[in-house]
Amino acid sequence: MWETGIEIGRQRPKLLTAKLLDWADKVITIGCGVEEVCPANLAVSEDWDIADPIDKPVEEVRRLRDKVRARVIDLLKEI
Repeated sequence: MWETGIEIGRQRPKLLTAKLLDWADKVITIGCGVEEVCPANLAVSEDWDIADPIDKPVEEVRRLRDKVRARVIDLLKEI
């Protein structure tokens, strides 16, 4: 992400809570296709079905990053 000027070194996953869901206008999950364990099942959500980048070569991580970026841009246009 630093290649694109975005610092995420201090970011950590956050627990999806009912309070957070109440605040959200839209819930997007990424690669949470396992419905039985997906925490977003508590709300209507849209899964973007993007692979987890862990243990992937850097070229694949960049491709996944760019895919997320494109989806976010489309989402911003939508809302």
